[in-house]
Amino acid sequence: MGSISAVAVRGGTGTTITIMLLTAFIVVLVAAAVQAATGFGFSLVAVPLLTLATGPRLAIVALALPALLLAVITVVRDRGQVRWRTVAALLTTMVSGMPIGLFLLHVLDDRALSLLVAVAVVSCAALVWRNPRLPGGLAPIAVAGLTAGVLSTAAGPSGPPLIAAMQTMGYGPRELRGTLAAVFSLGGVLGIGGFALTGALTGRAVLLGAVAGPAVLLGWWIGNHLFKRIDTIRFRRAVLVILIASCLLAVARTVNGH
Repeated sequence: MGSISAVAVRGGTGTTITIMLLTAFIVVLVAAAVQAATGFGFSLVAVPLLTLATGPRLAIVALALPALLLAVITVVRDRGQVRWRTVAALLTTMVSGMPIGLFLLHVLDDRALSLLVAVAVVSCAALVWRNPRLPGGLAPIAVAGLTAGVLSTAAGPSGPPLIAAMQTMGYGPRELRGTLAAVFSLGGVLGIGGFALTGALTGRAVLLGAVAGPAVLLGWWIGNHLFKRIDTIRFRRAVLVILIASCLLAVARTVNGH
């Protein structure tokens, strides 16, 4: 996906690796800050941005590690708000979709994966923007969990389908955040296990994820301070507009073969 991506994936020089690590740190810092300030979007922000520097496959797998750390931090903070029966129901359906995502990650080439990431991010951003409420019942929860499972291991962003399903349950903001974080914590462990079993969890992915770990903590701190000083609704909309515009550009570049 452009010359930067090609160099980053092939590069073995110290300079190239340093640039990759620095890029990963900055991207995760920004994504964690957005998550803390707006309540959504770590993978939604991080995956397309890091894809531009490393290619989609490495970005998806590497970002699973700091995403897990962020989810665990949130669970610890909101542990009293977690609704564990909902976690069990969502995780069961989510796990069912993960093998499909792992299969897609394995068989698709970088061009197809880049297109999948862009389409997934645009679709999830649209869900967050419109904030739909799905009908009640088990079927919407099952479909949302299955979709989230596929997206988590094939494209990265997986939260918006779960949020749309959980809005029918009448949870408050902290209950919603804590319950989602518990799903992402347990699902993240399983997803990383799947990456390891299929050979996608390479040494470079682990290195990028490990270096990005401290950026999660710093970004979370920055985002919480921003939350007190900004209009979160306008900031949220601005982030979504930028994401959709950048992903539409990425789709156009991918279709045109650039």
